[in-house]
Amino acid sequence: MSWQVTDGERREVAENLRSLADYPGQPVRYAEQFRDLLQYEVFSGLEYHDYSETFIRLADLIDPDGGDVDE
Repeated sequence: MSWQVTDGERREVAENLRSLADYPGQPVRYAEQFRDLLQYEVFSGLEYHDYSETFIRLADLIDPDGGDVDE
């Protein structure tokens, strides 16, 4: 599965992830908390099914064109 990702969406997710990393007084210390926050942010407003889709969604946010590494 692949999602259409806009530059605005990429920037918004990046900004929100940075905000989560620097949340005053509540550092993320536990894997479960990290996964929950990451999935919430990456899939906010989208249907979510499994952890494999988290990898795909992150890849689409980083490289929406799906470019080949060898290019």
